Amino acid sequence: MNLSLASNPLDLTSNRSFFLHVLNYAWVLFILGMALLLWLHTLGLEDRILERAPVAVECKPGISDLQVEGIGKWLVGLPETLPGSLQRIGAEELQQVLPDELPADSAVAEAAASFPAIYVFRLTKSAYNKQGLESFRLKVEGHEGIRQLNYQNELTEDIAGSIARLRSALLVIILLLVGVGMLIAAYLAQVFVDSRSAVILNWYILGATPGQILKIYRRRILLLGVSSALIAASLVGSMLVLLAHLLPWTESWIETAKFFWLLFVLIIFGPTLQYVLVSNKIRRLI
Repeated sequence: MNLSLASNPLDLTSNRSFFLHVLNYAWVLFILGMALLLWLHTLGLEDRILERAPVAVECKPGISDLQVEGIGKWLVGLPETLPGSLQRIGAEELQQVLPDELPADSAVAEAAASFPAIYVFRLTKSAYNKQGLESFRLKVEGHEGIRQLNYQNELTEDIAGSIARLRSALLVIILLLVGVGMLIAAYLAQVFVDSRSAVILNWYILGATPGQILKIYRRRILLLGVSSALIAASLVGSMLVLLAHLLPWTESWIETAKFFWLLFVLIIFGPTLQYVLVSNKIRRLI
């Protein structure tokens, strides 16, 4: 028995109905996409935070510029120092943060000169643990021209605990978003089948198999899924652009590669999920 969509005018849905279904399913994929993107950004979160956490080395006051430069070269050569991250904060930089109430330029210069030279840099990932930081501190402070090493305490146990709590909270949010998205997707699939139930049952009574009936709707379901996935990806991208505009500091945390992974997953997952749900609804109906 040959069945075709064109031979069944009663089964044709209006363009408006199809567009509304695409938009509704796009919102579902948007919810699932945001949940997935959030989860992807929790992967390696601890490493990204540690890579951005600076440490500071304070040189002893009164040492010569030549000694300060030597300390900088020594720090660059340490295996714990992240290449390219070393930055010197000297008298000129400190002079910019001195109060304006100082009476004269000479007083400003004298105050700036009294501050020791400071090197700010980041460490490699392997150095960010309690034992590694303590060993690095002893090595640095053992240098004759260095006064002390400063780093935040949360780089050790505190940061691990904070990230673990954050990851747990994000996991709960992600699971809620996925649950809500799947429920809405199942409801939309049910609406899709219910609006065509009379025609589907008539075909089944006339002898059409479930596979033949699904073949008629396959192209429309896939077109609906791909269109919704592209709209959802556009919404996610727009959300990221808006977030970066309103909160510029988030731009350095958003990874473009993960957005393209999300786009790939949505284009594959969107039509597949829609087809599976509609197929199950049709099989249950007949």
